[in-house]
Amino acid sequence: MLANQLKQLLLQRSLLIVTVGVVIALAGLLTMITLINTVLVTELGILLSLDILYSSSLIALGLIYLTALLLSLWPAFQAYSASRAVGSSPSV
Repeated sequence: MLANQLKQLLLQRSLLIVTVGVVIALAGLLTMITLINTVLVTELGILLSLDILYSSSLIALGLIYLTALLLSLWPAFQAYSASRAVGSSPSV
C-alpha cells in the first residue's frame, strides 16, 4: 500500500514539475514578446503575434508530458521495489 503511494507520489511530482516549467516558459515567452514588440515596431516595423498556441505546439507540449511520464516510471519503479524490499525484510 505504502509502496503504491510512493510510486504515485513520484509520478505526480514529476508531472507537477513539468507543468510548472511549461507555465513559467509560456509566461516568460509572452512577457518577452509583449515587452520587445514596442522596440521591434518602432525600429524595424516588425510585430510579433501573441498567438503562440497552435496545434503543433500543443502536440509538442503533449509529447513533453508523455516523455516526462515515461522517464519518471523507472525511478518510481525503483522506489517501489526498494520500499517493498524494506517492508518485507524481518524486523529486529
